[in-house]
Amino acid sequence: MTEDMNLLKDLIMITILVVFIIDLSGAILSMKMCIWRVLKGTATYRPISLKPLDCSLCSTWWACIIFLILTSQLSVKTLMYAALLAFYAENIGYILIAVKDIVGAAVDKITHKIV
Repeated sequence: MTEDMNLLKDLIMITILVVFIIDLSGAILSMKMCIWRVLKGTATYRPISLKPLDCSLCSTWWACIIFLILTSQLSVKTLMYAALLAFYAENIGYILIAVKDIVGAAVDKITHKIV
């Protein structure tokens, strides 16, 4: 049971990292704009798709599968874990944003009491 929990923790951490990079950091948009400039020069940027790199669901799925293969832990059960985490990747992003907002509100209240 502990081994399963450790594996699930690893997969959750991979999911959080992928969601942060793809959905929250802006790195993918910067990469897309750079590719656009190389290919189109000064033309006005129009959104392009770089799936699976700009999709947190797709990237979580593949990152988890690669991790499971590299650690020799690929099974039906672990594929199910990967699928569920990929399915909830967007919601995990919303949770991260909500936690950030809650912490920000708490800091605002604290600083207003101090000042």
